[in-house]
Amino acid sequence: MKKDSTSATLRKKDPIVKRIPFRSGLSLILDHDEIIQVEKTNKKHIFGIAVDLGTTSIGVSLCNLESFQQLSSATRKNEQSEFGLDIKSRLKFAAGSDENFKLLNRKLIEAINNAIEECLSKSGVNSNRIFAAMIVGVPLMHHILFSLPLENPQNISKKDHYLKLTQLKAGKLGLKINKAANVRFLPEVDEQIGSDTLAAILSLGLDRTNKLSLCVDMGMETKIILGAKKEVVVASVQTSSVFEGHSLKCGMVHQAGAIEWFRIIKGKINILTKGHIRPQGICGSGIIDILSELLREKFIDRRARMKKGTYVVYEDKKRRIELTQFDLDKILQSKAAVTASIQILLKKEKTGYAQINKVFLSGNLGDYLNVDNAVRIGLIDEQFKNKINFKNNAALVGVKLALLNKAQFKKILNLSQVVRHFPLQRDAQFKKIYKKELKFPG
Repeated sequence: MKKDSTSATLRKKDPIVKRIPFRSGLSLILDHDEIIQVEKTNKKHIFGIAVDLGTTSIGVSLCNLESFQQLSSATRKNEQSEFGLDIKSRLKFAAGSDENFKLLNRKLIEAINNAIEECLSKSGVNSNRIFAAMIVGVPLMHHILFSLPLENPQNISKKDHYLKLTQLKAGKLGLKINKAANVRFLPEVDEQIGSDTLAAILSLGLDRTNKLSLCVDMGMETKIILGAKKEVVVASVQTSSVFEGHSLKCGMVHQAGAIEWFRIIKGKINILTKGHIRPQGICGSGIIDILSELLREKFIDRRARMKKGTYVVYEDKKRRIELTQFDLDKILQSKAAVTASIQILLKKEKTGYAQINKVFLSGNLGDYLNVDNAVRIGLIDEQFKNKINFKNNAALVGVKLALLNKAQFKKILNLSQVVRHFPLQRDAQFKKIYKKELKFPG
């Protein structure tokens, strides 16, 4: 089995949880100085899980804590979405009653456990051999998972609340791993910028270079991250997670059956799906491809106006996968929100396109992201074309680093105190630039 990119970046093998073997054949499973388990064998491997709790999707990675390999991974829809697609509507539902809050908590734990079971099924690992769980996510997911009070963020001291690391035993939380395992939820920046953003910053190494980098981390609320070693600033903008397959008629998360590659060649549609099975829907990279091809073939114009009511991407006797005018409007609005946010952040930080050394595009988009297509639809500016690096789910990579190495774990804790949040909603120019960006490049 090939080692994933996470293991290659770890210089020192020093995980949060480790096994200490003795000549007698006994071994201790230690979490820092806490004895998690005493075993009569030192031949069984130990494992941990890294979890990225998104508003719309949940990513889980199962890792060997001794070989530093990722054994399997799974992405699941966050089932809470039926009670509100965005943070505000879900927060309103959660605050409605204790029963509502408990329902969201059960849905979240159930979704994580389902993703864990998928990882176990793929790898053959026994759930009792999982002795650690490291979690990142948006602040609301943190509150719901650990049943923390949903207080008004304005009344919560940043120092006393958001910068705290929350820890609980898996058995008490209800996760289907070893009951004695510690489950850690990494701290946030504030009530809007969660530990998933810090994990992305860690994985991309934005804090380790003097050269300025930009990251567009897609999600329900897309994060625009700009920074280098001296300072990292983050802006957040609502995009409905359309570029991850959500909020669209036939959109889906990046899992088996998702169309992730699309081309029109001599008038004929060509597609690839994850797992190479019958198409079930369209994930992020497929959406970008389809939109780019429709522009190139002039099926739609710069304002996303479609010649016909819908565009059929795939159809058989059981399923019809299509893109509607409503879908196109949502995509264009999200594109405009991203590009307007980038422009404002660069201006406020008194820098420009030429000063950016690298541009990272992250999120649970798919495996076949085409940079040329991302530029054609205007998601990324033409000036960034030769600087783009695609990092599929940088947040999940970052939380794996924290799981597998104490130094990386401490670094992400420190990041929570130095990253600065720039509130876009207070900027008077945002609406003006947003309206200007409600079109595709000519």
